[in-house]
Amino acid sequence: MPSRIFRSLFLFAFIATALPAYAQQTGVIVGKVADSGGGVLPGVTVEARAAVLPVPRVTTTGVNGEYRLVALPPGTYTLTFVLAGMQNVTRQAEVQLGQDTTVDATLGIQGVTEAVEVTATATMIEKESATIKSGVSSTQINALPVGQEYRNLLKLIPAVQYSQDSVRGPSAGGSGQDNIYQFDGVNVTLPRFGTLAADPSTHDVAQATTVRGGARAVDFDRSGGFSIDTISKSGTNRFTGEVSFQFQNANMTAPLDDGSASRYEQDRTWITASVG
Repeated sequence: MPSRIFRSLFLFAFIATALPAYAQQTGVIVGKVADSGGGVLPGVTVEARAAVLPVPRVTTTGVNGEYRLVALPPGTYTLTFVLAGMQNVTRQAEVQLGQDTTVDATLGIQGVTEAVEVTATATMIEKESATIKSGVSSTQINALPVGQEYRNLLKLIPAVQYSQDSVRGPSAGGSGQDNIYQFDGVNVTLPRFGTLAADPSTHDVAQATTVRGGARAVDFDRSGGFSIDTISKSGTNRFTGEVSFQFQNANMTAPLDDGSASRYEQDRTWITASVG
């Protein structure tokens, strides 16, 4: 009996600690729906569909015409706004990890058959916060010349500065010693150094979000390092796969005037395959 109670308490503690970490690995879509005259529209059905969702997510606007879809896996979403007597409207939105994506809609009187489709993208800067955020999707990661290691994602962070210090992490407006790295909500930072204690592959990353300038470093007088959070690739009930080939030729790198040769001056190839 005591062992059963202990297992129950352990399971409860595990769930309690896992839920906040899971919540951080999603994004949010918020917005406001109005008519063509500018009046707010309550009771509008808002449906969100995406390949990363097994079933659509549905909500309705409140009395002030606002809606909020929370805990959405990062990805590209199609939103449909439906209200009796009004025309249906669709919007495209890119949900970023740990960020709010604002998608507003204006509904006209029914009778106009065409659907208005607008692409909404996440902004680099949030107007409601002093935090400097940036996010990149797997499409962007695959399109850019990023290396094979997790630490290569640092090259996508705006204003990251190269440091001669080989002990501490790179600087982004503050001390590189205070950088924070997260992978699926797990902190993979080497304490006191601001560098990585683990190095997952960039091929496993679906999206990355960075906060730089020490915006969350209250204890460091807002002068700490950057925070980078990533989420791994996942799927639903649809089988998907990917095969990629990358190569590097020594002639792609200019010769060094001094110092020792690096691995970037070597001929290398990579073949990566995944299925899920």
